[in-house]
Amino acid sequence: MPAAHTSTKTNDLARMRDRCRRAYLAAREGDVGAQVLADRRYAQVLSAIEGQPAAARVVMLQRAAVWFEITVDMRTWPDRIRGLR
Repeated sequence: MPAAHTSTKTNDLARMRDRCRRAYLAAREGDVGAQVLADRRYAQVLSAIEGQPAAARVVMLQRAAVWFEITVDMRTWPDRIRGLR
């Protein structure tokens, strides 16, 4: 039974790593400032997940993916909302 549980964690980790990578690449599109910020954040996340248990890696990658996705989404927000940043 533990093998199936480990396999699920591995699958979750692979899916979350892929989601985070796709969100990171999308966040890089835009101006140079967006690229620098996204590159820095992605490097920090990859560094931070090293040596962590699989469950912690999944959560950390998920949070980073959400951050990148919001960054991309904010590009279409009206100015009155963007000013709240």
